[in-house]
Amino acid sequence: MRSRDLQPLLLIRIFAASLLAAAFAAIATSASANTLTLPLGGFAIGAPASGTIATGGGLIPEAARFDPALGRLDAVRIDFSGLGGVATALEVEAGDYSVTASIQIEISDAASGLRLDGFALLGTHTESISTPGLVTFSEGGSRLLSLSATERLDVFVTGGLLVGSVTGLIDVWKEGASAVQLHGGPGDQMSFESVFGRFVTYVYTPVPEPSTAVLVGLGLAGLAGLQRRRVPLEEDGRAGGFRATNDRAPDA
Repeated sequence: MRSRDLQPLLLIRIFAASLLAAAFAAIATSASANTLTLPLGGFAIGAPASGTIATGGGLIPEAARFDPALGRLDAVRIDFSGLGGVATALEVEAGDYSVTASIQIEISDAASGLRLDGFALLGTHTESISTPGLVTFSEGGSRLLSLSATERLDVFVTGGLLVGSVTGLIDVWKEGASAVQLHGGPGDQMSFESVFGRFVTYVYTPVPEPSTAVLVGLGLAGLAGLQRRRVPLEEDGRAGGFRATNDRAPDA
């Protein structure tokens, strides 16, 4: 076969290979996980009254739901900001005390069986009390607390009902030869510093775009056409024939 006859085949082969390479690159890119963060505006937990656990919830509004057209939802993370401030008042004697405070959040959806819970340490310190009496022990500071789940995520697509609670926990110990716990469990007071923000982050795998499938189809079609064209030429060579051209045969 002459070199000028091979040039169109080579060009077609390069074009088909380029299409396939572009298609597989697009597929590899779409296979990586993407993230989308939205305000969780439909879910609200109010500040608690003294001595109680803060509770609340609500339906996830459409603006905060995950759109399944984006791809496959793999995981969900809910972030709470501005959590902090736990205190309790105790009648104590003089001595040294240690205080540890934390925040605990639980969220659930009865319909899907979803349950998320998390824990964040607010802080710990020691206090020396010189005069017996009623003393307020407190610890706090704004904290970010994140909850994550990788299954039972239907509620984030359908907009079902989430319910939740935020609990302030404070432990007070009297130091000495043997430490004695004076208080533990729900805090007498829990405050939300600055803005009590709620955001939901969706981790998802995008679906391949239709253009990617078109690139794959064109590339495969081009390679298939090359294969069909090569077979007759190779058979002609094995039979000892030659390709017909318009060139004049040389004189004997």
